[in-house]
Amino acid sequence: MSKPQFVFSRDLTHPIKCPHCGVRYEFTRKVEVKRNSGGLTRPDEAIIQSANDELDTLAKGPGGEVVRCPSCRKLGPGMLTTHLLIGLFIVIWIVACLGAAALILWLAAASGALLWMLGLLALAGAGIGAVAFIMWLFGGFITRGHLPRG
Repeated sequence: MSKPQFVFSRDLTHPIKCPHCGVRYEFTRKVEVKRNSGGLTRPDEAIIQSANDELDTLAKGPGGEVVRCPSCRKLGPGMLTTHLLIGLFIVIWIVACLGAAALILWLAAASGALLWMLGLLALAGAGIGAVAFIMWLFGGFITRGHLPRG
């Protein structure tokens, strides 16, 4: 059974001017902190102040989001490193799954054991990684942001 918690959150809007095409846009992200209730039904001032201090710290900077410009589709300032790290993680995932599949299938062939299903699962993991890589490459699931309300 989980302990009761108080949840504090903020929606933060970050205005950005694209360094490539000059379009102004913004994106919104949500930051959230949780505090144990300690048996209380309502948070006391100390809990509220602690949560607000942590939310203030989390609110500094745009965070780790990767947001493309809605006009030119290029990455916003400071986001290229995060984008490349996501791609590197996906490539490592694919290589690890392919290596695991090769090892499992080799063991299955050498021992005659019924390890074929594990090998197929590892190959499926590599396939999922390949799909994620294609989506990453073309900016599918990491594209967020919108033009400011006019």
